[in-house]
Amino acid sequence: MSKRTVQQFTGHAFLKQRLVMALLSQQTVRIDGIRAQDENPGLRDYEVSLLRLLEQATNGTRIVISPTGTSVVLRPGMITGGRIDMDCP
Repeated sequence: MSKRTVQQFTGHAFLKQRLVMALLSQQTVRIDGIRAQDENPGLRDYEVSLLRLLEQATNGTRIVISPTGTSVVLRPGMITGGRIDMDCP
């Protein structure tokens, strides 16, 4: 089995783009320090919704969010598409 490289980033800048590009390129991505110094640290509700949407639109995607929400790991699966129902915050 080949090892997958993990792309590592820090901060919330370009978070959505990094997640989508990781999915399209089939690269595992780890993003740390998401608003770590902010008064309200971690992922926002709409960013968690995007992660859930990516999970629904794919088969085999694994997402790990730290308890504080300041770190996320996305291991992409195959894009399947189809009908998806989602609530936007």
